[in-house]
Amino acid sequence: AMGMAMPAHAANSSAASKAKILAPVTVAATGELDFGTFVTDGSGGIIDLDQNGNRTSCMGFSICSGATSAATFQATGTVGQTLVITSPGNFFLTGSNGGTVEIGNVIFSGPDVTVVSYFNSTAVVPASGSLNFNMTGSLWAQPGTDNGEYSGSFTVNVNYQ
Repeated sequence: AMGMAMPAHAANSSAASKAKILAPVTVAATGELDFGTFVTDGSGGIIDLDQNGNRTSCMGFSICSGATSAATFQATGTVGQTLVITSPGNFFLTGSNGGTVEIGNVIFSGPDVTVVSYFNSTAVVPASGSLNFNMTGSLWAQPGTDNGEYSGSFTVNVNYQ
């Protein structure tokens, strides 16, 4: 019959949804960065540490001695997830008699870590859920740097990628 309205046909569909909740990332320092002992004639110099904390160069100093070490850290997170390890940049140690020395060329390394650039690495959380990594770099003393004990702290950030 003409003029009769046809009933409307509705269509339905459903879609899946999902979410993933990751464990919070934690990070703790487990060992300190140590460049050892050095003697300067006042002209300044550079000390480099390799990824294991071993001194690889001592330029401009008459003597470099004593134990050295990488700073060590332990981070935890969700197994199999990628973490980004960063530091904001160069930092300074302050001397007991005044003055500062600069720390730079910071590298984060370890068995599960991929170095991206200075101050930036990535790592996949291993099956244990615990990631151990090192942090090393270079120490720069400017001409005229005072003798004394130098100390300071630095920030390491660990987040999911």
